[in-house]
Amino acid sequence: MSTERSVKIMTLQFGEQEISPESTLHFADGLPGFESLTAFQLFHEQGEQAVHWLQAVAAPEVTFSVTEPHSLGLAYELTLSDAECESLQLESSEDVVVLLLLSSDDAGGVHIHRNAPLIINWRNRKGLQKSLTDPQEFTLLRAGA
Repeated sequence: MSTERSVKIMTLQFGEQEISPESTLHFADGLPGFESLTAFQLFHEQGEQAVHWLQAVAAPEVTFSVTEPHSLGLAYELTLSDAECESLQLESSEDVVVLLLLSSDDAGGVHIHRNAPLIINWRNRKGLQKSLTDPQEFTLLRAGA
Protein backbone atom coordinates (compact mmCIF):
# COMPACT_ATOMS: atom_id res chain seq x y z
CA MET A 1 0.00 0.00 0.00
CA SER A 2 1.34 3.41 -0.99
CA THR A 3 2.00 6.05 1.63
CA GLU A 4 1.99 8.90 -0.91
CA ARG A 5 -0.78 11.40 -0.33
CA SER A 6 -2.89 12.90 -3.04
CA VAL A 7 -2.06 16.42 -4.16
CA LYS A 8 -4.12 19.13 -5.80
CA ILE A 9 -3.18 20.58 -9.16
CA MET A 10 -4.83 23.28 -11.24
CA THR A 11 -5.86 22.56 -14.82
CA LEU A 12 -7.39 24.87 -17.39
CA GLN A 13 -9.55 22.08 -18.80
CA PHE A 14 -10.93 20.60 -15.56
CA GLY A 15 -10.19 23.20 -12.85
CA GLU A 16 -8.65 22.03 -9.58
CA GLN A 17 -8.06 18.28 -9.50
CA GLU A 18 -6.85 15.93 -6.80
CA ILE A 19 -4.33 13.41 -8.09
CA SER A 20 -2.35 10.56 -6.65
CA PRO A 21 1.40 10.93 -7.19
CA GLU A 22 1.61 7.24 -8.05
CA SER A 23 -0.67 7.82 -11.07
CA THR A 24 1.57 10.58 -12.45
CA LEU A 25 3.42 9.89 -15.70
CA HIS A 26 7.12 10.78 -15.67
CA PHE A 27 9.04 11.83 -18.78
CA ALA A 28 12.70 12.06 -17.68
CA ASP A 29 13.60 14.39 -20.56
CA GLY A 30 10.24 16.18 -20.70
CA LEU A 31 8.68 16.60 -24.13
CA PRO A 32 10.26 18.56 -27.00
CA GLY A 33 9.78 22.24 -26.28
CA PHE A 34 8.77 21.46 -22.70
CA GLU A 35 11.92 19.77 -21.41
CA SER A 36 11.58 21.28 -17.93
CA LEU A 37 8.16 19.68 -17.44
CA THR A 38 8.62 16.04 -16.55
CA ALA A 39 5.48 15.11 -14.58
CA PHE A 40 2.10 14.76 -16.30
CA GLN A 41 -1.34 13.52 -15.39
CA LEU A 42 -3.73 11.90 -17.82
CA PHE A 43 -7.39 13.02 -17.70
CA HIS A 44 -10.49 12.41 -19.79
CA GLU A 45 -13.94 13.91 -19.79
CA GLN A 46 -16.75 11.83 -18.33
CA GLY A 47 -18.06 9.56 -21.08
CA GLU A 48 -15.27 10.54 -23.51
CA GLN A 49 -12.93 7.64 -24.12
CA ALA A 50 -11.27 8.59 -27.42
CA VAL A 51 -9.48 11.80 -26.45
CA HIS A 52 -7.52 12.25 -23.24
CA TRP A 53 -5.73 15.30 -21.82
CA LEU A 54 -2.08 15.07 -20.81
CA GLN A 55 -1.73 17.80 -18.21
CA ALA A 56 1.63 19.10 -16.97
CA VAL A 57 1.47 18.84 -13.18
CA ALA A 58 3.55 21.99 -12.62
CA ALA A 59 2.03 24.18 -15.36
CA PRO A 60 -1.77 24.50 -15.69
CA GLU A 61 -1.40 26.18 -19.09
CA VAL A 62 0.37 23.16 -20.62
CA THR A 63 -2.07 20.50 -21.75
CA PHE A 64 -1.86 18.16 -24.72
CA SER A 65 -4.70 16.29 -26.39
CA VAL A 66 -3.77 12.63 -26.84
CA THR A 67 -5.42 9.47 -28.08
CA GLU A 68 -4.63 5.80 -28.41
CA PRO A 69 -3.86 4.75 -31.99
CA HIS A 70 -6.58 2.09 -32.02
CA SER A 71 -9.24 4.81 -31.54
CA LEU A 72 -8.16 6.05 -34.99
CA GLY A 73 -8.05 2.57 -36.50
CA LEU A 74 -4.23 2.46 -36.31
CA ALA A 75 -1.73 0.11 -34.73
CA TYR A 76 2.02 0.50 -34.26
CA GLU A 77 4.85 -1.97 -34.46
CA LEU A 78 8.02 -0.17 -33.44
CA THR A 79 11.52 -0.86 -32.27
CA LEU A 80 12.89 0.74 -29.13
CA SER A 81 16.62 1.15 -28.66
CA ASP A 82 18.36 -0.37 -25.66
CA ALA A 83 18.69 3.14 -24.21
CA GLU A 84 14.94 3.74 -24.62
CA CYS A 85 14.10 0.40 -22.99
CA GLU A 86 16.46 1.27 -20.15
CA SER A 87 14.94 4.75 -19.75
CA LEU A 88 11.48 3.20 -19.52
CA GLN A 89 12.77 0.34 -17.32
CA LEU A 90 10.85 -1.90 -19.68
CA GLU A 91 10.61 -5.58 -18.79
CA SER A 92 7.80 -6.63 -21.13
CA SER A 93 6.32 -5.24 -24.34
CA GLU A 94 2.93 -5.89 -22.74
CA ASP A 95 3.59 -2.94 -20.41
CA VAL A 96 3.82 -0.48 -23.32
CA VAL A 97 1.05 1.98 -24.10
CA VAL A 98 1.34 4.20 -27.18
CA LEU A 99 -0.38 7.58 -27.28
CA LEU A 100 -0.53 10.05 -30.15
CA LEU A 101 -0.47 13.81 -29.70
CA LEU A 102 -3.26 15.73 -31.41
CA SER A 103 -3.28 19.40 -32.36
CA SER A 104 -5.58 21.78 -34.20
CA ASP A 105 -4.56 23.10 -37.58
CA ASP A 106 -5.31 26.53 -39.00
CA ALA A 107 -8.39 25.26 -40.83
CA GLY A 108 -9.95 23.94 -37.61
CA GLY A 109 -9.06 20.34 -38.35
CA VAL A 110 -7.05 17.94 -36.23
CA HIS A 111 -3.43 17.02 -36.89
CA ILE A 112 -2.29 13.60 -35.64
CA HIS A 113 1.41 13.47 -34.76
CA ARG A 114 1.92 9.90 -36.03
CA ASN A 115 5.71 10.18 -36.27
CA ALA A 116 6.22 11.28 -32.66
CA PRO A 117 4.27 8.89 -30.44
CA LEU A 118 4.45 8.90 -26.67
CA ILE A 119 5.70 5.56 -25.41
CA ILE A 120 4.69 4.79 -21.83
CA ASN A 121 5.57 1.91 -19.54
CA TRP A 122 2.19 1.68 -17.87
CA ARG A 123 3.52 -0.52 -15.08
CA ASN A 124 5.87 2.15 -13.69
CA ARG A 125 4.45 5.29 -15.39
CA LYS A 126 7.71 6.21 -17.17
CA GLY A 127 7.42 7.68 -20.63
CA LEU A 128 9.25 9.20 -23.56
CA GLN A 129 8.43 10.72 -26.90
CA LYS A 130 9.95 8.80 -29.79
CA SER A 131 10.75 10.60 -33.01
CA LEU A 132 10.19 8.19 -35.89
CA THR A 133 12.30 9.56 -38.72
CA ASP A 134 13.53 6.27 -40.15
CA PRO A 135 10.75 4.29 -41.87
CA GLN A 136 12.48 1.08 -40.80
CA GLU A 137 11.95 1.98 -37.11
CA PHE A 138 8.21 1.37 -37.24
CA THR A 139 5.29 -0.05 -39.16
CA LEU A 140 1.97 1.75 -39.09
CA LEU A 141 -0.92 -0.65 -39.63
CA ARG A 142 -4.65 -0.30 -39.89
CA ALA A 143 -6.03 -1.96 -36.77
CA GLY A 144 -7.28 -5.45 -37.55
CA ALA A 145 -5.10 -5.65 -40.68
